[in-house]
Amino acid sequence: MARFAIRDFHRNGHIDDRTRQDLVLGHGLTPGRVILSACQLVLQLESGSETRQMGFLPDREDLRAALLGDVGAARAVMGGEGFDLGEVLALLCAEIEERGMTVSQVDRLLEEAETVSLHVLDAEDPLVPVERGRVTGPWDAGEEGGAGTELLDLGGIRIPVPSLADDIRMEAGADGTPVAVTVVHGSTALQLQAFRRSEDRNWTSVRSALRTGIEASGGEAREWAGPAGVELRVLLPVARSSARMGVRMLGCDGPGWLLRGIISGEGAAPDSQDTWAYDLFLNAVVSPAVGEGRGGLIVLRAPGH
Repeated sequence: MARFAIRDFHRNGHIDDRTRQDLVLGHGLTPGRVILSACQLVLQLESGSETRQMGFLPDREDLRAALLGDVGAARAVMGGEGFDLGEVLALLCAEIEERGMTVSQVDRLLEEAETVSLHVLDAEDPLVPVERGRVTGPWDAGEEGGAGTELLDLGGIRIPVPSLADDIRMEAGADGTPVAVTVVHGSTALQLQAFRRSEDRNWTSVRSALRTGIEASGGEAREWAGPAGVELRVLLPVARSSARMGVRMLGCDGPGWLLRGIISGEGAAPDSQDTWAYDLFLNAVVSPAVGEGRGGLIVLRAPGH
């Protein structure tokens, strides 16, 4: 049905009443849901940038933000009376035409969109289609997902072996025990920390607390659907300057643990499409059996110790 909707729009230049009736999200794999996933996929092919200038997008900032990954906007748009999947279909058709996509390319796009849509429907939160532990990490030490990757053992966290050009920095708590590791890759850094998970220490509650604290201190924080699930895209005030520093805060709940990551530097810029930090985060392995430090932190150790 999604293919028919695209074909009819290209042929007629508008959406007829029959097609519009089919463009609903519903509770299953509806044509509307596939169209929405296809539109998100095709936009991400060109840019993951939240600041991308696209003159052919509908003149609605909320829909623009929702399609590019703003979770708050997506929840508001999808739950609002003004949400019109006809606008999304028009945008998708404009992208197909602009790219000169062939029939077979459109078919492959829609097949991938159907797969994404099924993942969304299976997820606990339809805005977080992450299948941690099945097809992606971060992995638990008892899972087989990270078995094919050469890992650097840092105690509570194992990470893919960095390149010789990367810099590894261990960070200690008040008692001198390592509790965080930062890997610097060019002009981008990723800090990782692992915690024991509890009712009030999971990524949903921690993310909410972080956002509240950031906004209380004069910063900005938006929930964003990123490669590792829902993240916070943050702008922090810089002392004695009108500038703001961008960081991205990642998080993922595993069996009995929470892995947090903070991306800074060029990889956290609003227009960055660099995937290095995300790849490292998603391929990390958490070993919760290692000792626990203050605040539920899972302790680490320096390489080679």
